[in-house]
Amino acid sequence: MIVRPPQHWFRRFFDWHGSVLPLILSRLLLNLIMGISAVLFYQNYQHLGIHITTAPFSLLGVTIAIFLGFRNNTSYARFTEARQLWGSLLISSRSLLRQVKSVFGRESEEAQLFGELLMAFALEPEAPVTEYGWSR
Repeated sequence: MIVRPPQHWFRRFFDWHGSVLPLILSRLLLNLIMGISAVLFYQNYQHLGIHITTAPFSLLGVTIAIFLGFRNNTSYARFTEARQLWGSLLISSRSLLRQVKSVFGRESEEAQLFGELLMAFALEPEAPVTEYGWSR
């Protein structure tokens, strides 16, 4: 996860680090060129005698909306499942550490080392998700 200091939304709009904009810039420019050409050539369109109805665009819009809806639901389900699994891992680690400290004593070196290793184990699933390893 990329953690940025709080700043004004307009400055964050132009922040390229961690943004998807560099990946889709060519597609955005293509859309811009197509839009400008559609506005410029609209007057010539009427003289060509081509008549296009809006039905194909409506069907395409509905299809894309359904596809994106399913994709969004799947993405949220994965996110929710990952949070639940990580939460259960943290709860189990706390319970295990509590049991180890009750067996070895709260201030023993073994319990301290086990606690540090257990914290590293519980935070390890976060490392592949962040761009540069540990975010803390």
